[in-house]
Amino acid sequence: MLWLILALAACFGVIFVISGLFARPSVESGPSSVEQALNRTLYEEKLADLNAQNAAGEISNAQRQALELEFQRQFLLDNQALPAQAASTPRGRWLLVLCALALPVFAGLVYMSIGASAELQFKGLLDSRTDLLSGDSHSEGDIQAADAEILVRLHQLEKARPDKPVYPLLLARLYQQRGDFQAAVPYYRKVVSLLPQDGSLQGEYAQALFFAADNQMTPAVLAAAQTAHAIDPQDATALGLLGIAAYHDSRYGDAIGHWQQALSGLRPDSASRASLLAGINSARQKLAASGQGAQETVAASTASLQVDVSLADELDVPADTTVFVYARAWQGSPMPLAIKRLTRADLPTRITLDESLAMNPAFTLASAEQVELVARVSFAGSATAAPGDIEGKLGPVDPQDSQSPLKVVIGRKIP
Repeated sequence: MLWLILALAACFGVIFVISGLFARPSVESGPSSVEQALNRTLYEEKLADLNAQNAAGEISNAQRQALELEFQRQFLLDNQALPAQAASTPRGRWLLVLCALALPVFAGLVYMSIGASAELQFKGLLDSRTDLLSGDSHSEGDIQAADAEILVRLHQLEKARPDKPVYPLLLARLYQQRGDFQAAVPYYRKVVSLLPQDGSLQGEYAQALFFAADNQMTPAVLAAAQTAHAIDPQDATALGLLGIAAYHDSRYGDAIGHWQQALSGLRPDSASRASLLAGINSARQKLAASGQGAQETVAASTASLQVDVSLADELDVPADTTVFVYARAWQGSPMPLAIKRLTRADLPTRITLDESLAMNPAFTLASAEQVELVARVSFAGSATAAPGDIEGKLGPVDPQDSQSPLKVVIGRKIP
């Protein structure tokens, strides 16, 4: 569509230029004898007035001669300007026509050479693949053929634009999605060389090295993870790998610290949360078995609460509205100790809040003597309460000795 619009615009421009060149000039617009006669008439009238003023004694002979010379000079100037408006010669017209026709062709060649033509073609491939997936009649072979063509085009773009990190990054992630980590590694290496201060990309590179080494903590993996952590201390990927390195070296306390820090930066519904919590519990058990303590922490990780959540009957809330259910310290920090995200369509329901839903393993249900249960309808979808949200509360509750299930009814509007 863009190419069609540009082509039409170029055609209209050429037609406009050609029509102007070959149009016959009108009598009024050209250097006609009528204009020359008008200039002469004005000159003669001025000269007659000048002679009359001299005869009446209003001006002297010297003044009359000076003014007559000025009128003559002006008359010559007016008539000399007229030939400059003459139409171009036929030869000049054809030269301009050739230039007008050649300009769009030249511009197209330049654009194909240094413009974004290849990028537009690549975008067209991505759009075609999206259309293919959204259609009803497509086979696995069609998808594979489209992916193969996209991969070929990406390689071409990466070679043609070696200074742009976007193409090796797309290649690295595409190969990683296909499970070909060996092929992804060199492209990640190129990306981090082009963007050396991006801690997140450095973490992705370390992860690709780890998977390419069959999940082994090699010196290259550790070095890449340490580099990522030095650039961005909160990068969850680097923290996870550093925790694995510490765990393999039997530094279980360090492993727990890295994984807890990684957990603190994840969303409550993150897919990585469960594996990190499992690793933390395993490291705690290793600590306990080695006689370094943490027995109480392992035992405390069994704290959980069953909660029946419902919406007051008189309330009408759209089915896709977000609902947060969480436990927080009673009369303490507002940060949830365990949180779960639902929608209005899920209600009424029974859920379990436990250690696996903690936002930070350092602050869990087991770390509080008493908690408050909160269920809140968030029309903005934010975990932070806002005016107009609807909530229900229950507390104080002992997470270690509560009568389950507990009931929370959402019915109070936040002013």
